[in-house]
Amino acid sequence: MPLSPLVYRVLVALVVLAATGLALLLGQVRVANATLGPYDHYRCDTGAAQGGRDFRILTTTNYLAPALADHLCQSGWLADRFGGVDISWQPRALLDTRDLADQRYDLLWNRHRVLRGLLANVDQYYERLLQTPTYSVYWLSRTDKPRLTADYFADKRVGLIQDSQSQSSFQQPMGQLRQAGIELAPEQLHFFADRRSLYQAFNTGDVDIISGLKWVGEQAVPPERRLVIAEGLSTGAWFASRRVLEPGARCDLLAALAVMAPIYRRIHPGFRVQDPECVL
Repeated sequence: MPLSPLVYRVLVALVVLAATGLALLLGQVRVANATLGPYDHYRCDTGAAQGGRDFRILTTTNYLAPALADHLCQSGWLADRFGGVDISWQPRALLDTRDLADQRYDLLWNRHRVLRGLLANVDQYYERLLQTPTYSVYWLSRTDKPRLTADYFADKRVGLIQDSQSQSSFQQPMGQLRQAGIELAPEQLHFFADRRSLYQAFNTGDVDIISGLKWVGEQAVPPERRLVIAEGLSTGAWFASRRVLEPGARCDLLAALAVMAPIYRRIHPGFRVQDPECVL
């Protein structure tokens, strides 16, 4: 049977009151902010009984970074002095003169010319601990043999690293294109924060061609899908802050850096981490 006007108005009022009450109730509910883990660093504890500051490492790639930190967290020398090891990876452009002068990082990887460009007397603050080998840079294609022609690059989506100081993933490839008179449209260029995201985009087909060493992650790109850009380039070196290079430190740091040797042996098969004063 149809509702009377009075009953209808009462029902509408009840619905409005219920909706208002629900809105007020929800307004009192506090939703905790989601905590997102940092994507650009990794930390482990040394187990030091009295804690202490972290031993800080700076590099430019996340590849094997956690393994390096974990190895150092097992160092007895570090455990006596530091509460943990914190390793971060970020574009070289974010390193500045104050970072070096304040010795913000206890261990860092970079090229000596870059450090001296930031701080002329950097050798008073940091000592070269381990020189890494020279390498070659290539264009790496998903499907075919790259060619240094405008026609080849005309429809290619090119993946690069945001780090403008990267020789292999910015300076060398962009320099070669410029020298060859090849101009890419802005929409052809795709920039990534780190190599992991670059390699993922390459493997999933989000970009057609990238630059770098001849490996994409663990897989070597065959010669028929790569083109050399430059050869004999310096990879750089690991530098240690002079304030931590007390007796015992050098050998522990070199032993930890040995976990990075698989990367460097790809570049130079005979590469070894060694020091006449250390048993590694």
